[in-house]
Formats: sequence, C-alpha cells, structure tokens
Amino acid sequence: MVTKEIVLFGTGKYFENYMLCYGSQADKRPVFAVDNDAARAGSEKCGVQIRTPEALQDMDKETFYVIICAAHYAEIGKQLEDMGIVDYQYYRPVPVEGKGQEETGQPKPYAIGYVPGVFDLFHVGHLNLLRNSKGRCEYLIAGVLTDELVEHFKHRRPVIPYAQRAAIVSAISFVDRVVPVDFSNTRKIDAWKRYHFDCHFSGNDHGADWDEDLRQLREVGSNMEFFAYTSATSSTEIRNRQEETEGRKKGQEKDAAAGYRVPDKMRRTWNVELAMLDEVDRICKKYSLQYFLVHGSLLGAVRHKGFIPWDDDLDIAMPRQDYDLFIRKAGEELKEPLSVHTPGTEKDLFWGGFARIRNSQTTAIETRDLGHKGNLGIWIDVLPFDVCTLDEQKFARKEKKIGHCQRLIQAKIYGRDFRNYGDMGRWRWRLYRLLSRCYSHGKLTGMLDAAQRMYTDEESDQVAFFTGGGKYRRLQAANFHGKKELEFEGRMVPVPAGYEQYLFEIMGRDYMKYPPEEERKPRHRGVYDPEKPYHAYVSLLCDTFAGAKGKKIILFGAGLMFEDYMKKYGDKYRPAFLVDNDENKWGRSRMGIQIRKPEDILEIPEENRHLIICSFYYREISGQLDSMGIHDYKVYVQEAEWIVHTEEQQEEG
Repeated sequence: MVTKEIVLFGTGKYFENYMLCYGSQADKRPVFAVDNDAARAGSEKCGVQIRTPEALQDMDKETFYVIICAAHYAEIGKQLEDMGIVDYQYYRPVPVEGKGQEETGQPKPYAIGYVPGVFDLFHVGHLNLLRNSKGRCEYLIAGVLTDELVEHFKHRRPVIPYAQRAAIVSAISFVDRVVPVDFSNTRKIDAWKRYHFDCHFSGNDHGADWDEDLRQLREVGSNMEFFAYTSATSSTEIRNRQEETEGRKKGQEKDAAAGYRVPDKMRRTWNVELAMLDEVDRICKKYSLQYFLVHGSLLGAVRHKGFIPWDDDLDIAMPRQDYDLFIRKAGEELKEPLSVHTPGTEKDLFWGGFARIRNSQTTAIETRDLGHKGNLGIWIDVLPFDVCTLDEQKFARKEKKIGHCQRLIQAKIYGRDFRNYGDMGRWRWRLYRLLSRCYSHGKLTGMLDAAQRMYTDEESDQVAFFTGGGKYRRLQAANFHGKKELEFEGRMVPVPAGYEQYLFEIMGRDYMKYPPEEERKPRHRGVYDPEKPYHAYVSLLCDTFAGAKGKKIILFGAGLMFEDYMKKYGDKYRPAFLVDNDENKWGRSRMGIQIRKPEDILEIPEENRHLIICSFYYREISGQLDSMGIHDYKVYVQEAEWIVHTEEQQEEG
C-alpha cells in the first residue's frame, strides 16, 4: 500500500492548530504548505515551507492528498477541483490546552461557531450576541441575511443594504468571517452543509420553535445554543421610532400609486381576471343572480377605479342562495378554458371554503401547490356570505367547527409537505394529519360545507364570510340590501349599497389611506404566467421522472443541487453523465459520474434521453437548451421557494 504525502492548504490559525496537534507525528507532518497569499510563498512557518497552489500541479496527483486548513474550505475545495485535484479533506481545529482559552483558563467548547442575523441598524444587542458567540468558539462565522431574504421573511427591506451590513459585522473583532445567508442556506442544516460549524448560536427570542432544527444538527454532530435576548433595544424598535419621526415631518402619506410600478405580467394577469369577471356578470344577469365586488377589489374600485396597483386577484361575493345556484349554472355555462372549482371538486388543492373560476390556459401555482394536481390556472374568487347567528355561543361553536374542518382538509392535502402549517405547531399538525386519514376527501368537504351553513336559518341583521380561517367578522346585513355601481377598469360593476360602511367595518376609518410602501406587494406568491398553460409548468417542475423509464438520464449542473439529487434519487435514477457550463469540470467526475460539455447532450437521440436541469439558474439554462434545439427537459426542484424566488426575479427583470 502506497502512503501518500500530506500538503496543507492554508497557513493561518487552522494551520497552527494542526501543527500543534499533529506536526510532531512523522506520518502526519506535511511535506509543505500552500497559500493563496503570494507574499507568503518562499517563507516558512512551524518549520514547513510555504509555496503557491501552483506547486501542486507539478506533483503526481496519485502521490499526495491535501488537507484544507482554513475556515473558507468550500471555496478552496472548488479551487482544488478546478485544478483537477479531488483527493482532499477538511481540517476542523480542536481545542488545545493553553490555546484559545478564556481568562478562566478553560478551553472553548467549540472549534467553529455560526451565528446568522440581519444585523440591521447595528446596536448593542447585536454586539452582545457576537461577543457571547465568540466566547464559546475558536472561530466565529457570522451569516448576514441578504436584502432579498429579509424582504421575504419580514415583508420589508432592511434600512442598511447587505453590503454595508456585512462590512459592519466584519469589522467587529469577535467575527472571523462573514458569509451571506440567502435562499440556498437559510435552513440551519443547509448552512451546516456549507460551513460545517460545531455550534449554531442565536438569541433566545427565536429558540422556541427550533426543535426540529436542533435534532437535525445533532444528527450530524453539531449543536445549538441560545443567549439571553438584549431587551433594551432592537432594530425593529429603532426603525419604528425612525418612521414615526419621518411621518411627522412629512405630515401626510405619499400617494401609493405614484411610487409603485405595476409589472407588465400583473397587467396581463388582470386582463385574464377581467375576462372571467365578464363571464360571471353574463351568467348572473342571465339567471338574475346578485353579486358584488368585495374585500380588496371593492377598495380598488373606490380608491383606484380598478385594481389596487399591487393586488393580484379579484374577489366577488354572493348571498348563499345565489351562490349555490351560480355554482350549478357556471358548470353548465362556462366553456374552455374557463371552469368553476370548489373544495369538493379539487382533491389535491385547498384555498378555503369558497369557489374559484379558473382559466386553464394560464398559470397561477401558489408555492404550497407546487407538486399538487388540479386546475392551477389564474383565478377569481367567488365567496358566499351567510346569515350570522346573534347567539355568541352558537357563533363560537360554528367558528370552531369550521376551523376544525379546514385543518383536517389542509392536513389531508398538504400533510406530506410541511412540518407545521398555519396556526398549527408541529405536534398539533401531526395530530391533524393522523385524524385526516380517518375521512375521505368528500366526507371532509361535506363536513366543511355543513359547518358553514350552521344557524343560517335564524332571524338576524348580521351576515359574515365563513370562508377563510381564523376569526370571522360580523357585518351589517343592511350593507348588502341593494346595490350600486362603480367604475372598475373601464366597466361598471355592482358593489354593496352600503359599501362605505362595509369597508369601514372590515378595514377601519382610514381605509382610503395607502399602506406603508413596504406592504405594497402582491399577496400571493408562486409561479404566474398569463400566457402559458399550467400543464407546461407542471410537466417542467413537478413531473421530474415522468417518461424516464428506459432512457438515459442526463443532469445539467454539477453543483450542490446535484448532491441533493444524488442523495434523494441517485440510487433509483442514477444519471448516465453530467453536463456543466464550467469547462474546467469537463472530463472530471463527481460521485463517480463523468462531467461533459453541454453539446454532448445531442449525442444521445431525443427519444433515448431524459434531461433534468439541476441548477438554481434553470431559467438561463432553459434558454441555452432552447437555443441548442433541445426542448424536452425537466427541472429538479430542491426547494419550492427557490423556484418562486427565481420567477419573481424574472418578473422584476
């Protein structure tokens, strides 16, 4: 057996730790070290000569292996692979007596620590978090959330842009390295796969719901620790005080529409919805049915004479009796591509206890519905409103019954997709998933319909929309006695006669004011396309292995998403080869699979190949394949959120 020589890559703290622990052992002492800092080449450290990485190319690759002695191991690993060197490993420093100890003389419990955060409007609470984290580890990596990720989770962009926040954190002496946190590594286990930290640190204001994250980290030998939250201040409090001051200076809110650019795709989506509204109007006039614009669509008619600029759907409502007749007649009257759908007709989708009109030649796939079957075209909502009992106990009983039925339906349909859902924690969600198995889909939707109709035969001067989740608002029935007409996108549409009182009841006295700019965004997130039928997106994004039997599987992309694919499907759907746009990878192998240039796809006849894009940049690769005359391919979806994020960026672009 040939013993390979050792070369260390990196000559900083990790190098020193390695030499202290293993430098005196003949079988572990490196023949030399390399470093990307050219100024160190030719010098020695700990008796080991330092050279440039190019020195590795002069050696026989079968005679040595590299130990990466640096925290930024991922970048160095890629650098080595680009050089054709695949025999390498990472070194994780270990606490050494007399090294890296606190003033107490005790060694720090962790080698590498990781602490993510927004770090917006940097304050003493952030400083305490970083100080406490560094006190528990030798090397601290601080993850700073990107602007896009902050906006996704907090629904507002940070005050300080990412580049400046990262620069501030990197200037803190407790921090050894700053890395971005984006959609690819926001989960703690995904961050661990990238940085291999020994402990994840956080303030204890976030720790209650992280049991599953802790379990996953402990399975790979990592841990989580929480520090006391600095209650004296927070970025949110600072920002709120700042906004209050700015609001007083301005005196009044700026016009929302003047500062909001409606994307072209949104306008085309509106046109699809308006065409459906016209059909609803035709059917209702034909059968003398009453309907009104409600909710945000009504506000749009009042304030904008059309859609609210950032509103992406259309809401209409009918009295229950008219609603029931409309559902029956719409099924007869609507022609392709339009159709009516209810909770009872869609066995793999659920949006609430009401109907939707959908256009099958378009696409509107909400994030949670990626991978689910059913009509996923652009829709308008058709809601029934019911008589509302005046008895508080009956009202509470009905509310509870509807909520229970909706949770059972949600658990039956989406139980396999989420660890928790809506207002349900992990254990409650798990209980509902078990209970839902005791009922058929038809039974559950029947139970929901019956619950919505409870106590609707009583005398009452109130109505309510028992269609969504949570608490229901009592409304004055007099608001819906009769109708008026308002302009909406160039047409006159019916609205409740008491529409002003109705808007006051659901939105408050300031309903004519515009919301803060950060709240002016579409409510529904997902894949939207007013020109392409949803079937095309389902085939592209969801039916990954449809038609793959007996064909050669080719993956486009040899990065981290490829690793996830191999972990989940590598045994059953092992690729014949990979292709990648990085020419430095051509001719090499990953996980025993050869990497080739994209043009090699054409060597396999179309009827014999099954091509899967395995990359976050699937949009760009799709365009590349189309230009090559390749149109039959799939997209591997590692995280649905990544697809949604890419589609939203495409729209912004």
